[in-house]
Amino acid sequence: MLGPAEAGLLLTMAMATLAIALVAFFFPRVLAWPLALLAAWLGTAWGVKAWKLWRPSRRRGRSTTSAVGEMDTEPPAAERVAERGSDRV
Repeated sequence: MLGPAEAGLLLTMAMATLAIALVAFFFPRVLAWPLALLAAWLGTAWGVKAWKLWRPSRRRGRSTTSAVGEMDTEPPAAERVAERGSDRV
Protein backbone atom coordinates (compact mmCIF):
# COMPACT_ATOMS: atom_id res chain seq x y z
CA MET A 1 0.00 0.00 0.00
CA LEU A 2 1.25 3.49 -0.78
CA GLY A 3 1.71 6.06 1.91
CA PRO A 4 2.00 9.86 1.95
CA ALA A 5 5.73 9.65 1.14
CA GLU A 6 4.94 8.22 -2.31
CA ALA A 7 2.37 10.90 -3.21
CA GLY A 8 4.92 13.08 -5.04
CA LEU A 9 6.27 10.20 -7.10
CA LEU A 10 2.75 9.00 -7.87
CA LEU A 11 1.72 12.47 -9.07
CA THR A 12 4.85 12.72 -11.25
CA MET A 13 4.16 9.33 -12.83
CA ALA A 14 0.48 10.23 -13.38
CA MET A 15 1.43 13.47 -15.13
CA ALA A 16 4.07 11.75 -17.29
CA THR A 17 1.63 9.03 -18.30
CA LEU A 18 -1.05 11.59 -19.18
CA ALA A 19 1.48 13.56 -21.23
CA ILE A 20 2.43 10.42 -23.16
CA ALA A 21 -1.27 9.68 -23.71
CA LEU A 22 -1.87 13.17 -25.07
CA VAL A 23 1.10 12.94 -27.44
CA ALA A 24 -0.13 9.52 -28.60
CA PHE A 25 -3.64 10.87 -29.15
CA PHE A 26 -2.68 13.97 -31.13
CA PHE A 27 0.57 12.77 -32.76
CA PRO A 28 0.48 8.95 -32.94
CA ARG A 29 3.50 8.72 -35.24
CA VAL A 30 5.69 10.39 -32.62
CA LEU A 31 5.10 7.35 -30.41
CA ALA A 32 4.66 4.72 -33.12
CA TRP A 33 8.08 5.07 -34.76
CA PRO A 34 10.16 4.81 -31.58
CA LEU A 35 8.05 1.85 -30.40
CA ALA A 36 8.43 0.16 -33.78
CA LEU A 37 12.21 0.66 -33.68
CA LEU A 38 12.37 -0.69 -30.13
CA ALA A 39 10.32 -3.74 -31.12
CA ALA A 40 12.53 -4.35 -34.17
CA TRP A 41 15.69 -4.04 -32.07
CA LEU A 42 14.42 -6.44 -29.37
CA GLY A 43 13.12 -8.91 -31.95
CA THR A 44 16.43 -8.92 -33.80
CA ALA A 45 18.50 -9.25 -30.61
CA TRP A 46 16.35 -12.10 -29.27
CA GLY A 47 16.34 -13.83 -32.67
CA VAL A 48 20.15 -13.70 -32.89
CA LYS A 49 20.42 -15.01 -29.32
CA ALA A 50 18.03 -17.88 -30.11
CA TRP A 51 19.99 -18.73 -33.26
CA LYS A 52 23.28 -18.81 -31.37
CA LEU A 53 21.79 -21.09 -28.71
CA TRP A 54 20.16 -23.41 -31.25
CA ARG A 55 23.03 -23.64 -33.77
CA PRO A 56 25.65 -25.57 -31.72
CA SER A 57 23.24 -28.37 -30.83
CA ARG A 58 22.11 -28.54 -34.44
CA ARG A 59 25.72 -28.76 -35.66
CA ARG A 60 26.46 -31.75 -33.40
CA GLY A 61 23.41 -33.54 -34.77
CA ARG A 62 21.64 -33.52 -31.40
CA SER A 63 18.31 -32.14 -30.48
CA THR A 64 17.07 -31.15 -27.05
CA THR A 65 14.40 -33.87 -27.10
CA SER A 66 14.40 -37.46 -28.28
CA ALA A 67 11.99 -38.90 -30.81
CA VAL A 68 9.41 -39.75 -28.14
CA GLY A 69 9.61 -36.32 -26.53
CA GLU A 70 11.77 -37.26 -23.55
CA MET A 71 14.59 -34.94 -22.55
CA ASP A 72 18.17 -36.03 -23.27
CA THR A 73 19.95 -37.48 -20.26
CA GLU A 74 23.22 -35.59 -20.72
CA PRO A 75 23.54 -32.82 -18.10
CA PRO A 76 23.94 -29.21 -19.21
CA ALA A 77 27.46 -27.90 -19.79
CA ALA A 78 27.52 -25.95 -16.51
CA GLU A 79 26.85 -29.13 -14.53
CA ARG A 80 29.58 -31.02 -16.41
CA VAL A 81 32.09 -28.27 -15.62
CA ALA A 82 31.07 -28.32 -11.95
CA GLU A 83 31.49 -32.11 -11.85
CA ARG A 84 34.98 -31.89 -13.37
CA GLY A 85 35.92 -29.21 -10.86
CA SER A 86 34.90 -31.42 -7.92
CA ASP A 87 37.14 -34.27 -9.25
CA ARG A 88 40.21 -32.08 -8.88
CA VAL A 89 39.77 -31.56 -5.14
